[in-house]
Amino acid sequence: MKWSEVRQHYPGRCVLVEAIKSETRGRERIIEEMSVIDDFENGNAAWKVYKKLHAENQHRELYIFHTMRRLLC
Repeated sequence: MKWSEVRQHYPGRCVLVEAIKSETRGRERIIEEMSVIDDFENGNAAWKVYKKLHAENQHRELYIFHTMRRLLC
């Protein structure tokens, strides 16, 4: 999914996503495609799941964002 699609499907939510297609441009990480793992009412709940998944596999590119953000930058 693109970020605009995530925002449309999960308005007003914290989302835990995994980058599917991403690259580094200069000093910024650009996420072009992502998969939503789960959505949450608040960041604390999202962090609990993030920490569990990260401990299981540190090579996954996981992020937590709030869909209130218009752009990921």
